Amino acid sequence: METNHLNQALLQFALGNHHSALFHLSQESPSFVAKITQASINLTLGKYQVAIDVLNEAHSAATGSEVPQLLYLRAKAHFLQGNLNDSVTDIQAAKNSLSNVQDELENKDLERQINVLERKAQMELLRQSEIGTINDAAYLKSTQEEQKKSEPAPTQQTPVVKQVPLIDPKYDWYQNATHVFISYKVSNPTVSEKAQINFDETNVQISYEDLSLSLELSNSIIPAESSTTTTAKKIELKLRKSIDNTSWMKVEKAGEAKLMATTQVIQSSQNPPSYPTSSKKKQDWGQIDKQIEKDFAKEKPEGDAALNTLFKQIYERSDENTRRAMIKSYQTSGGTVLSTNWDEVAKKDYEGKDRPDAPEGQEWGKDN
Repeated sequence: METNHLNQALLQFALGNHHSALFHLSQESPSFVAKITQASINLTLGKYQVAIDVLNEAHSAATGSEVPQLLYLRAKAHFLQGNLNDSVTDIQAAKNSLSNVQDELENKDLERQINVLERKAQMELLRQSEIGTINDAAYLKSTQEEQKKSEPAPTQQTPVVKQVPLIDPKYDWYQNATHVFISYKVSNPTVSEKAQINFDETNVQISYEDLSLSLELSNSIIPAESSTTTTAKKIELKLRKSIDNTSWMKVEKAGEAKLMATTQVIQSSQNPPSYPTSSKKKQDWGQIDKQIEKDFAKEKPEGDAALNTLFKQIYERSDENTRRAMIKSYQTSGGTVLSTNWDEVAKKDYEGKDRPDAPEGQEWGKDN
C-alpha cells in the first residue's frame, strides 16, 4: 500500500518538482515502486549512473511483473549513457521475462516500449559498426601503401577539433510581470549540477571550476526571491524583478535607459512571450514550437509525460474504490493530495476540517 510520502513523491514528479519528489522518497521505506520512481526521476535529470545504481539495488528483490519493468528501465539508462552492449543485454532479458506480466494491456504496452528501445540500440550499434569498418579499411590501405614505399609517408596535419564551451555565454531570455527568465546551454549534466550561482541586486555570477561568467543586469532584482533550475542541458535563472509590472528592454547593463513602465500586468499566459537572445541568428520560435509538437506526437512519451501516462494506466486498471479515492483526494484537495486508499479518503473532508495547507505563496479562496 502506498504511503503518504510515496503518493506525494509521485504527485511532485508529475508536476515537475523533481527535488521535492526525491525528498519525499528519502522519507519513504524502500519498496519496488519507490525505487522505480527514484530511478525515473534521476533519468529525467540526466543522472544515468545514479539511476542504474538504484535499479541494481532493486533487482535482487524484484519478482513477477516487476522484473521486465526494471530491466527495461535499466536498459534505457544504459542506452542514454552510451553503454550499448549492456543496454542490449537488458533488452533481451526484459523480452524473455515479459511472460511474467499477466495483464494483457500492460504486457502489450511494455513490449512496444522494449521494441522501440531495441530498434534504437540496433541502429546505433550499426552506425558505430559502419564507422569502425570505414576506419579499419582506411588503416589497411594506408599500411599497404607504406610498405610499397621506401620512404616514409608524409605526416598528415592533425585536424582541428572544435572545442565546445562548458557553459555557452550566449543565452535566451523572456519575461513576465514579475520575473525575468534566462537560459544558458551547458555541455554536460555535471556542469549544470555543480555550477555555483550567486545573485546580487544588479549582478549574477555563474562559476564552474576555472570558468566564471558575470552578468551585469540592466535593472535591479531581489536576490532572496530569485532562483535556479538545472537540467542535463541547461541552467535556467529566474530573476525576481524589484519593480513589478515593468518591462526590461534588455538584460545586460548599458548607458541608455532599460526600464519601461507598463499600465497593465504582462499576461504571459495569454500572450505567448517572445524570446530575445544575444545570438545574432534570428529564430522563428513559432515554427520551432510547431516542429517540437510534431516530434513529441511521434515519440513515445518519457519523463513527466510518461509518468502522466502511467497515472492514466493505473487509473484505468484500478478497481472502483481506488478510482474513487484518486478522484476525491485530488479534486477536493485542490490538487495537493493524491491517494489510492479509499478507506482513508472516504473519511476525509479535504474541503473542510481536513483541508491541507495551501501551497507556499498561495491561499485558499474564501466563499462569498
